[in-house]
Amino acid sequence: MVIRLKTCVLLLVALFAFGSYSAEARQYKRKKSSPTLSETVLHPEVQKLIDYGKELLGRRYRSHAGGFTLDCSGFVNYAFSKLDIKLPRSSGSISSATQSIAKSDVRPGDLLFFKGRNAGSSRVGHVALVLDVEGDNITMIHSSSSKGVVIEPYNTPYFAKRYVGAGRVSGLTQMMTDEMSK
Repeated sequence: MVIRLKTCVLLLVALFAFGSYSAEARQYKRKKSSPTLSETVLHPEVQKLIDYGKELLGRRYRSHAGGFTLDCSGFVNYAFSKLDIKLPRSSGSISSATQSIAKSDVRPGDLLFFKGRNAGSSRVGHVALVLDVEGDNITMIHSSSSKGVVIEPYNTPYFAKRYVGAGRVSGLTQMMTDEMSK
């Protein structure tokens, strides 16, 4: 009886260990079979832009950095100014100054535009910088009036309901094109 009990326990342990390993292996395989933008190497200028934005993580809304007031558009202006790219001051004006792109074409360094506090309005009232894209999941950094500079997913009911569009800054695209032609 003791031998049978030991054998059963060993079998259960072996099955459990094998099952856990298989699940981890399947998850690893699935993750590696479809590379994401986060697993690819970003263009150095895009990486700098993202790094400049991340330097301000945790800063309070409307605090100051490098001559910029860190509301949402001031935050985006600060990050792009570090690459010597000048943008208009308001999120609506920034939206008008970018090349409009489909959400499915968004990549790190692009901008997302949202309605402001009034979800019923059609006007752009908020802007965020795209950090990462994994399939339909977009991660962004922005200056929130309630949380300051934070990293958040786009895919939340709050932002999805307020999404207006996406844009690519031509100065960044030009910088990347010029560097590639050297």
